[in-house]
Amino acid sequence: ITLIFGLAWCAAAALHRASAAARHVVWTCAFAAVLLLAPLRWRAPQHVIAPVLPAIATTVSVGPSSGAARAVDPLTILPWLWGAGTLILTLRLLRNSIRMHSIIRNARGRRPLLTSPLIPGPLVAGLWRPVILFPASAETWTISRRRAVLAHEAAHIRRGDPLILLAAHIATALF
Repeated sequence: ITLIFGLAWCAAAALHRASAAARHVVWTCAFAAVLLLAPLRWRAPQHVIAPVLPAIATTVSVGPSSGAARAVDPLTILPWLWGAGTLILTLRLLRNSIRMHSIIRNARGRRPLLTSPLIPGPLVAGLWRPVILFPASAETWTISRRRAVLAHEAAHIRRGDPLILLAAHIATALF
């Protein structure tokens, strides 16, 4: 995974003068590769190389005056840390989804173009019926700026960016 993201970072850096769409393709492919990595690993033959990690001796108090030493294997702690991180990121994603749903529900306008004072800038939200949200300050924008922002956000919808962003958040939570 680190190799995949390292290569994506190098490719995106090499494309710094290219269009944002080109860099977007690089990062989309990287996240897709990471998400496909686990299912593909199950199908591929595997060679397990077990690293030898030293046990950490700790003192565990069994009774009031007893101090027996017990070895703690780091490999038993790491899955719990990984699981806690995955849980925290998944709960954060769920909280943000609920918050965005509430913003969309309370926004003014007609779908798919809505206005909300609760967002700082224009954005696209929603997987199945995406909407374009403008901030309340958009009412002071010129017509040409509104058209440019609308075209930009519509491009996000055409490209399927909300689904790609969700997949990226899931990959981040898992890995």
